[in-house]
Amino acid sequence: GARCACYSSDLLMRQYSQVREEKRRAGERFSYHDIKRVYTIVLIQKSTAEFHRCPKEYLHYARQTFNTGLELDMLQEYLLIPLDIFRENHQNISRKLDAWLLFIASDQPCDIREVIEAYPEFTELYREVFDFRYHKKELVSMYSEALRILDQNTVELMVELQQEEIKALREKNLRQEEENLRQREEMRRQGEEMRRQEERYQKELLRLQKLLDQKNN
Repeated sequence: GARCACYSSDLLMRQYSQVREEKRRAGERFSYHDIKRVYTIVLIQKSTAEFHRCPKEYLHYARQTFNTGLELDMLQEYLLIPLDIFRENHQNISRKLDAWLLFIASDQPCDIREVIEAYPEFTELYREVFDFRYHKKELVSMYSEALRILDQNTVELMVELQQEEIKALREKNLRQEEENLRQREEMRRQGEEMRRQEERYQKELLRLQKLLDQKNN
């Protein structure tokens, strides 16, 4: 569960970074409504005990909801597919989803034949898979390019987050400087007021001293 949440959050943040950058380059205003729903589909070859408590179910769909009935689009949805439980329950291909899951879950000749007989278009997919087995360098290159793009997106996201932190820190420092300036101005004003009061006090003392001198004379 925690891993799925991390996967989903990572996908959402990657999309956020990409959309925000595209809006910035286009000179358009970014809105969170531009972010599309993120579906996290996890295929599990060997499922844990939690899944086996539902031995007849192999399509586990989830989304975030509120217990009050409040409806908000939280963007993140999940589909967990334990392939081992699918294989245990599989009897025949009755829909294309069954063909896809069997295509992913098994490389047994009898299963391959069953998929192709039900959906002949899978023949080309199997051919590509077999080609990759004999051209592993091409497969590695494909994954390397995908990882390079993911790493680049991650770096861009980290840089953007760092820039936002720096901007927030600068704004905080600017507000602090403005507050310090205001306090210094207030202290200067209070100092001026104290100086004027001191002058009035001294003048009053002189006046009283003159009156006292006149009375004594």
